[in-house]
Amino acid sequence: MAVNQDSETSGVPVRVYFTPQASACLPPSLMDAFIRANWRVDIPTTTTTSSGTIRASTLQDNITSIDSEGAVYTPGIVKVELQEQAITLTTTTGPGVPVEVAFDAPGVSDLQNALRNIDWTFEPPEAPVNIGPARLVGQQIRYSIYRIATTDTDPFDEIIVRGSGRLFVIPSPPT
Repeated sequence: MAVNQDSETSGVPVRVYFTPQASACLPPSLMDAFIRANWRVDIPTTTTTSSGTIRASTLQDNITSIDSEGAVYTPGIVKVELQEQAITLTTTTGPGVPVEVAFDAPGVSDLQNALRNIDWTFEPPEAPVNIGPARLVGQQIRYSIYRIATTDTDPFDEIIVRGSGRLFVIPSPPT
């Protein structure tokens, strides 16, 4: 049971940890009140209507900021859908010859901050294929697809490679 009357309707709930010193320092009833209290804190809704102020850290790795209305803002992870793309390694595309596949990725400016979740399928499923590293070119993510060298000779088996998925872009500090 909460000690303070408005503990369920006002403020933001917080958990307070403390170490009791000696039993002679505080009366047992006060210690019990501290343990059972439903602690809450009131954070000002704007920096102009309270006696205190709220501000964002100025550390270089900070992504939290104060918006134009004085509210704390931290950007969330952005999901970018990558529509299915398909390429064909033809019967004349030899081993090591790249065929490029490109996914439109509007709003992606840095692959270091993007978690890639791309599903690749091959026809035939056992196709000897290598997918090169992702590159960001303008607003596209590009991959080079290569046939792996085998004992096959020209004409090679045709291989179809399809990819689709999504990116999860993690916010980063401004530069």
